[in-house]
Amino acid sequence: PLHALPEDIAKYKGRYDKGWDALRAERLKRMVKMGLVDSKWKLTARDRRVLPWEQAANKAWQVRRMEVYAAQIDRVDQGVGRIISALKKTGRFDNTLILFLADNGGCAEEIGGRWGGLHIPRETRDGQPVRAGNNPSVMPGPEETYQSYGVPWANASNTPFRLYKHWVHEGGIATPLIAHWPRRIKSRGELRHQPGHLIDIMATCIDVAGTKYPSSYNGHKIIPLEGKSIVPAFANKPI
Repeated sequence: PLHALPEDIAKYKGRYDKGWDALRAERLKRMVKMGLVDSKWKLTARDRRVLPWEQAANKAWQVRRMEVYAAQIDRVDQGVGRIISALKKTGRFDNTLILFLADNGGCAEEIGGRWGGLHIPRETRDGQPVRAGNNPSVMPGPEETYQSYGVPWANASNTPFRLYKHWVHEGGIATPLIAHWPRRIKSRGELRHQPGHLIDIMATCIDVAGTKYPSSYNGHKIIPLEGKSIVPAFANKPI
């Protein structure tokens, strides 16, 4: 759901006024310049459920959805910054492995007006009724709302790929991983192209800790370790 603090939302006021078509083109251009994608890659077609920005209705509401989403990402970044500051203050920064990744591509789910089970609260913690659903008459952001950024902006988030979370197309499964470990990773800002999977995270942590994965716990056999350590990729070696 789209929830963010007013001061964070304000940072992105007007940033997305040009709409999703311009944003997709802008992002692809920047990704090519940064070397994140091949210059031969073309922008996939706009989702067929999405109108061209010029024809879209409720533009102020549509823009606000993405502004709130960006504000949420901003707040995540602030949180990561506080963790890094704490690690530096305690002298643990250089020997701490930080792995930052998403578990899937952008989510195109639209939230309807009816209650969707226990995951949508009926009221806020202080008793205000929650207005659930992607209703253009209600601006997202406050805690008494419950909305998503929907298909149009998920399509932009997944630039240049097709489809979204739930699909096994690149738009659903291709996500970045940032690894930072000053003591062991000497490279700075370099790209790696070795593919990995979420199941590799546990194997990597076991490897980094220099320990072994147990075969049992409290007298019960447990599922064998899955995945592979991605530590070799830190030095740009095969996994």
